[in-house]
Amino acid sequence: MLSPEPEPREPAVQPASVDHRYLASADSATKVELIAEVTDLGNAEAVNALGRLFQNERDTELKLALLATVMVRDESPAEQLAVYASGLWPVQPESVRRMAIEGLAVLRTPEAIATLRGLRFDADGEIRAAAAEALER
Repeated sequence: MLSPEPEPREPAVQPASVDHRYLASADSATKVELIAEVTDLGNAEAVNALGRLFQNERDTELKLALLATVMVRDESPAEQLAVYASGLWPVQPESVRRMAIEGLAVLRTPEAIATLRGLRFDADGEIRAAAAEALER
């Protein structure tokens, strides 16, 4: 008896191809779909790809969506930390910085805690307060 042929598998998503399509698109809905495509990879490469998209994104709402997506990952804390660190830059909108602080609070690695402690000396009082609150949890 012959065993059935395996179902053809769809090719794995290539993050570089998603990067290109994401950067080429001006449509927010398309970008959200591409974020979901990358997320389906479910590995450190996916978090790195999300980080690259975050760094190139100018729209605050999409930046928040990217950070929220990174926040639900749990398989690559070092890569998550790098994305959150990008979200903490003083040039980022306050809402993005706050979301990055939340990500660090959820991550709770020694490096994340050290980063939160450092934010207690940020020039922005709101960010200092958010970091102190995250450390208290």
